[in-house]
Amino acid sequence: MVQYCYGIPQRTTYEQQALGPHIHDNVLNAPYGALVFYGSDDAPYHVAISLGDGRIIQAPNENETVKITAQQYFPGNYYVVMH
Repeated sequence: MVQYCYGIPQRTTYEQQALGPHIHDNVLNAPYGALVFYGSDDAPYHVAISLGDGRIIQAPNENETVKITAQQYFPGNYYVVMH
């Protein structure tokens, strides 16, 4: 989903986490458009796009549709601001 939305060549979560510095502070309030990552810096396992106000849009897995989720129920570990 991220690759399509941003038109970037990086396809995997691991490749996408290398797009910028990892910000660990106040992840629940990641700015609009930031990539929110789940897992450790070295082993991210999921990525979502921040909608601001503590909400993200994500594709949970290939069997579920894209959905908007409140981060309070699925908090991320860090985010990367896209420029």
